[in-house]
Amino acid sequence: MISEPPPGPSDVVTEPGSDTRASLEAADLGTADLGAAAQRIEHLERELMRAREELERTVRDLQALEAANKEQLRVAETALAESERNYRILFEQAAVGIERATLDGRLIAVNDQLCVMLGYSRDELLKKTFIDITEPADLPRERRRHKRLYTGKVDHYVFEKRFLRRNGTRLWARVTSSLARDDSGAVLYRMSIIEDISERRRTQQALRDSEARYRATFDQAAVGIAHVGLDGRWLAVNDRMCAITGYSREELLRSRFQDITHPGDLDKNLAAMAGIVSGESDTLSLEKRYVRKDGAVVWISLTAALVRKDDGAPAYLISVVEDVTEDLGAALSNAYLAAIVRSSQDAIFSFDHDGIIGSWNSGAERLFGYYAEEIIGQSQAVLVPAHRIKEGLEAVERLAGGEALISMESERKRKDGSIFPCLITKSPVHDAGGKLLGFSSTIRDITERRQWEERQRLMARELVHRVKNSFAVIQSIVRQTQRSTPDPEAFAQAFSGRLSAMAASHDLLTDRHWEGAGLRDLVSSQLAPFAAGGEKRVRTEGPEVVLDTSLAVPLGLALHELATNATKYGSLSRPGGVVDLSWSVSLRDGAEQLSLTWREIGGPTVTGPWRRGFGSSLIERGLPDARIERHFEPDGLICRIELPTSGVRADQD
Repeated sequence: MISEPPPGPSDVVTEPGSDTRASLEAADLGTADLGAAAQRIEHLERELMRAREELERTVRDLQALEAANKEQLRVAETALAESERNYRILFEQAAVGIERATLDGRLIAVNDQLCVMLGYSRDELLKKTFIDITEPADLPRERRRHKRLYTGKVDHYVFEKRFLRRNGTRLWARVTSSLARDDSGAVLYRMSIIEDISERRRTQQALRDSEARYRATFDQAAVGIAHVGLDGRWLAVNDRMCAITGYSREELLRSRFQDITHPGDLDKNLAAMAGIVSGESDTLSLEKRYVRKDGAVVWISLTAALVRKDDGAPAYLISVVEDVTEDLGAALSNAYLAAIVRSSQDAIFSFDHDGIIGSWNSGAERLFGYYAEEIIGQSQAVLVPAHRIKEGLEAVERLAGGEALISMESERKRKDGSIFPCLITKSPVHDAGGKLLGFSSTIRDITERRQWEERQRLMARELVHRVKNSFAVIQSIVRQTQRSTPDPEAFAQAFSGRLSAMAASHDLLTDRHWEGAGLRDLVSSQLAPFAAGGEKRVRTEGPEVVLDTSLAVPLGLALHELATNATKYGSLSRPGGVVDLSWSVSLRDGAEQLSLTWREIGGPTVTGPWRRGFGSSLIERGLPDARIERHFEPDGLICRIELPTSGVRADQD
């Protein structure tokens, strides 16, 4: 509120009209017109009333103004406090570093982000100057900017510099600095906003490095590289491109690719280019011919990609050109070789100097049990048994030393751990320049060959043994036949029959590679000559069993003698007579045995022999481990032969 000042001598206000009436009373009433005086008095009174009202309004306005000023002051103070609070929040929570420094470089305020960026605590930073945390090489440039700022030549500056972090590393930052002043314009401090641009600098450096590598690649590449306009003009070419085409750089840059493309390939090339420009395909890849400056034709492999502008419109093509003239013949040869490797039944794979497998064909998958995807990248040592590793290393050393081919028999190990014999052929693999790249190995499983060879050895030994035994049996047959058959014609017939019986048994053994003979086959071969004719006179029954080689021949001779005796003296000597031959495998005294029963039916009355004949001797001598029983029943002979099953096994066919 604004208080009213006390009235002064000139400010005294009296009752309205009191002084005027006194004046009029003292005046000469005679000379004044009382009516006019009264009107003046009334006029003066109205003026005084208006003046009083004006004064009161003025007082009220002053009081309202004072209240408004106080409210504005309150609002201003509130806004100032809010601004200060917002500034503090911005200062402390900013995503960039902020510092305040005196003109001599001392840090007087830093925010949390700057502490994080530099690795210092707030207290540590406030004890430092900008010099302490700036890369020395950047100080001269920053001091020059300080000088321009402090002298008023610029109102701020932006500067990229390196800060020294607490751990000794450098941090690239973009610094924006300006001066804070008071109302009079005096400088208070320097304010700096610090943005970490380390990642951006790394990206920029990577970009520069990439551009340098690209330029080096473009200029020094072993293949032709060119930038080609959408109309076919050469925009840029490298040295290799010039070498492939035989034209200089200047000559190519004045021409188009259409000018040197073989006429027979041009339409195909243009169609492929139209497809990539229209967006039908992302890349262009084809083989075509160039006509060199000297007129020669060169085959090239062309790969091209489209470069687009920022708005997506096609700009130009980047083409990579490789001379494949010499490679075409080699490619055809390689295709033949690859087909051979793929279709080979042998295991074929390659490995490098460290023994790491690099290729693996289907034959190797079948032989070793590893799929290509699980074995490629592994050491070939997983295929080699422990006792063969030294041998394999020595072979590789010999190849690396210059030998062209090594072939040897060895052993290898499958995925399931089984070891098998094999024939291994190894050779070195060189590049076109003769550099040793690695080695190839071809492995053939010789398990069956080894088994065949072992079988051949066994058969050879068995044959020698059997020939000796056969000669001994034949000698015995000759002697016994001579004793029992003095007549030469009868001797020849008997001897021939017995040799035929031996030969039949030998034929059966030969068919089975001397690994035994089937009993049914043996019975059939020995009794067939005696069962000829329409009437079935020899009846057989029994399971199929396989006789050992040592048992087949003597049992065959025994059946021959029984049949011969039945033909001469027994059931087969009369019409209607038959022979029943049966056999079985049974258990006796805890062991299995083969029992054969020869029963003659319908023959003449049988009586026991008055002397022991050759047939009986042959049966007993040929089957020394057999139990033989003969019963001369009136209806015919019954002969039982029991053999231990050590010479018999179930047929596996």
